[in-house]
Amino acid sequence: MTAVSTEPERNIPWLNDLRRDRLIAVIRAPSLAQGEQMAAAVARAGFRHLEVTCDSVRPFELVQHLKKAWPHCWVGLGTVVTQAQLSQAIAIEAAFGFSPVMDRPLLKQAIASSFPLVTGSLTPNEIWQAWEAGAPAVKVFPITAMGGASYLKNLRAPLAKISLIPTGGIAIGDAAPLLEAGAMAIGLGGSLFPKAAIARGDWSHIEQQAAAVVKSIQKLSN
Repeated sequence: MTAVSTEPERNIPWLNDLRRDRLIAVIRAPSLAQGEQMAAAVARAGFRHLEVTCDSVRPFELVQHLKKAWPHCWVGLGTVVTQAQLSQAIAIEAAFGFSPVMDRPLLKQAIASSFPLVTGSLTPNEIWQAWEAGAPAVKVFPITAMGGASYLKNLRAPLAKISLIPTGGIAIGDAAPLLEAGAMAIGLGGSLFPKAAIARGDWSHIEQQAAAVVKSIQKLSN
């Protein structure tokens, strides 16, 4: 199978910035206050892409709070699966959206609103269809269930022109191997925000861990 040849990579300011930073903090907030603290910890550590999942508590309000608190960050919504959620994301001017699925009407709505919605796919066929339908990048989810970096490396050979962003159960130690395997960027959630640390309010632990990740990825990019 030959490598995919398509139009040049889609020129979207947020996506261009993500290509440089390569890291997204996926925030699944158990409360509004905890969500603000989670975001603050990773933003102080150097993360500039913050994804608030729609199954967080008061997600749209949290996005609005974070946009004001961290104006240098890109703040978007994740787990977008309905047109109502997408409409709300657009209304509050979220920077981007992620969906775990490839839903054509949802993607069509996003494209019509010039809203960058990264759709979820897993197989080569699904990834290609999402890209052909106009997705600015494709979320490879759940990456760990398919073998992590080795699976991504095999995808990259025939789909070299498609921007792939793996997410789903990625351990911090797997970040560098995934990027080396060809990921444009990765989404870190549970491993970046240990439940025990959140429960005890140990934001310094989360910040220190996040800073170490940022430093390791910067070395990788140099």
